[in-house]
Amino acid sequence: MTRFRAFQYLGFLLFLLCSLNLTAKGWKDKPYLEWTRENCLKIINHSPWVYISNTPFSGTNLPLPEGEIWVRYPLIRILSAEPIYRAQLRLYSMNQNSEDSIQISDLKDERSMNDEQSAQARIQRLIKTDQADIRVAGDPNYIVISISMHQIRLLTGGVHAVDEAVFPLPELDSIQPAAIIPITFLKTKTGKRVPLMRYRAPQQDKLGALFYFSRTLANGEPAINKADKEVELETWIEGKKVLAKFNLSRMIYKGKLEI
Repeated sequence: MTRFRAFQYLGFLLFLLCSLNLTAKGWKDKPYLEWTRENCLKIINHSPWVYISNTPFSGTNLPLPEGEIWVRYPLIRILSAEPIYRAQLRLYSMNQNSEDSIQISDLKDERSMNDEQSAQARIQRLIKTDQADIRVAGDPNYIVISISMHQIRLLTGGVHAVDEAVFPLPELDSIQPAAIIPITFLKTKTGKRVPLMRYRAPQQDKLGALFYFSRTLANGEPAINKADKEVELETWIEGKKVLAKFNLSRMIYKGKLEI
C-alpha cells in the first residue's frame, strides 16, 4: 500500500468514526418525533438517565439447559427526564400494537396516513385516553423513577449473553406503599435526603414500578440541582439493598438539567 493510499484509508476511517459519533449523538438535535427506534432504545437503555443495579434477583422459572443460569438486575430510569419520557412516547407512537384501545374506525383512518401522521394519531389517542400519562408531558411536581428488569443469561464457561428485553419486577407487585415509602430515598453528595412520596406498582403500560419524589424540599428549595453533582436512589427489595447513581453533569438536555 502506497503512502497516499494509507493516508486515504486513514482519512476514510476517521470520517467513518466521526459519522458514527454524530449519528449516536444526533438525537439531541432532532425533534423527538424524528427519533428512530434505535435512538429511542439507546436513550431508554444506555443513556445518563439509566442505571443497571448490580443487585441480582433470580431469573426465569422455566427449565434451562445444564450449566445455564438466568439472573435479573433492576433497570432503573429517571422517567420524568424529558429524553426518557419522550423516547417512551416516541416508541409508543411507532408501535402499531400499542396497548391502548383502538377503534376499528381509527385503524381505517390510520391506513391512509403516512408514518408521521400515524404516529401523531397514536399520541392523540394516548392523550385522549389518559392526559396524566407521564409519557405525554412528564411530571412538573415529581421526580419519577421507574424500576423494571434487565435479564442476563449466564452460560457455561463464564460467557455472558444479554437479553435486551425488559421484564416486569414481580417482587414489587405485592409491596404496599406504606412498606416501601419509609425505606426509599434520593440522596446527594451535598447531604440532601429526599423521601419517597408515592409508589405505584407495575401496570399494563409496561413502564415498571414508579417511585415519586417531590421536586421541592420543605423549605421551598429544589430537591435536586446541578450543584448536587450526583444523585443516588436507595431502596430495598425483598431484603436486598438496591442502589442507583446518576451523574448530574451528564444529564443536560436543551441546555438544562433534566431529572
